[in-house]
Amino acid sequence: MIEEHINRFEQSFRHVNDRDWDAYRDTISAALLYRAPGIGGIMTGREPNVAALRSMVMAFPDGRAEVERSFGSDDWACFQATFTGTHTGPLRTSNEVVLPSGKPTRHRYCLVVRFGLSGEAVEIDEYHDRLDLLAQLGAGVGSRPSQHTEPESAERSRGPTV
Repeated sequence: MIEEHINRFEQSFRHVNDRDWDAYRDTISAALLYRAPGIGGIMTGREPNVAALRSMVMAFPDGRAEVERSFGSDDWACFQATFTGTHTGPLRTSNEVVLPSGKPTRHRYCLVVRFGLSGEAVEIDEYHDRLDLLAQLGAGVGSRPSQHTEPESAERSRGPTV
């Protein structure tokens, strides 16, 4: 059973690479719980997750994610992946917008995914080195290719962030 879930979720990477948002939606639960560095808590729901990925695509229009390895047990799986792309659009973080740098990036990350009975992802924990990504874009501590923005209020929907 876990192999079927892993194969289905690996297809979600291809759907994102192809910008096939409807097919991607079919791989995640409408009640998805998503945690990642920089989002300030838990992002809940399918549509906020799709919006986060679309935001990344706007920042990295040529961006591609490739699964390097995956494994799992019971209803949990781990996906080690690499994201590559060129930063040609604004990238929103939790407290700033990183202006386009024109720089390429190669960024490794890991997703730990729990699957529901129907095989959809119901919970995703993303792990990555945020500072490494920002440094590749020239937006690390002491650099200036960004504009500071005020943190969003708790009432507003948490949008896509790095």
